[in-house]
Amino acid sequence: MSGKAELGMKGMKWLPAFAAGLILAFVIMAVRGIFSVETLSDRLLCVCDGFSVSGLIFLCIGAMAWISGEGAFDMLGYAVRKGLHHIIPGKFGEDGETFYDYKTKKQEQKKPSLPRSILITGAVDFAIGLLLIAVWYYVAG
Repeated sequence: MSGKAELGMKGMKWLPAFAAGLILAFVIMAVRGIFSVETLSDRLLCVCDGFSVSGLIFLCIGAMAWISGEGAFDMLGYAVRKGLHHIIPGKFGEDGETFYDYKTKKQEQKKPSLPRSILITGAVDFAIGLLLIAVWYYVAG
């Protein structure tokens, strides 16, 4: 592939996350009443809230997916499986399975993690929200 075609394909991977972030921001703006407010500062506050909240949601989802992909919740999963195995033997896990065995099996079955685009979309939306807060303080104050 040529350089432009590769750049275009990489941009297409980011498009769904950015579109979802914008849609969520507009939904939050609508819920906050952007169409019913009359002053510029109130409208700016609605837009600021939309981008800030959607940015925080995407940042949290991206961070949780990232740390989950790194195996941060493997101990919790092992504990739940062991507890369920004691309640319903043979259904969940194997007899005598150690955490090391469970962890190595999870590493072999590791799925690809969530794309970084969700984390970056959250950071961009939140940065826009912070910028709009500064503008709101300038307009309102």
